[in-house]
Amino acid sequence: MSQIKDSFKEIDQKIVAFLSLKAQADHDMREAIIVLHRDYWSFLDFYIETSLHICADVLRERILTTTIERATKQIARFDPNRAGLRTWMCGIAKNVSR
Repeated sequence: MSQIKDSFKEIDQKIVAFLSLKAQADHDMREAIIVLHRDYWSFLDFYIETSLHICADVLRERILTTTIERATKQIARFDPNRAGLRTWMCGIAKNVSR
């Protein structure tokens, strides 16, 4: 379980670096984009559909896009000591959906 948690923290760090545009190497930037779309996009899409009960594809995509935009703009407010990146982004998605 600890390895999974550490893995999420490592992925979170890469995504935070991507969102704050601090990734040093092009390889890191590409990897962050791939992980963001592969893991976070699908995770947030599932969260929005199941937890927020939003089934319309167009509305879900708009919420997803706005969530990513807000997360990018507010990344300096993210505190990994308070919550994981997924939890933080779910909170943003919930606020966007209101």
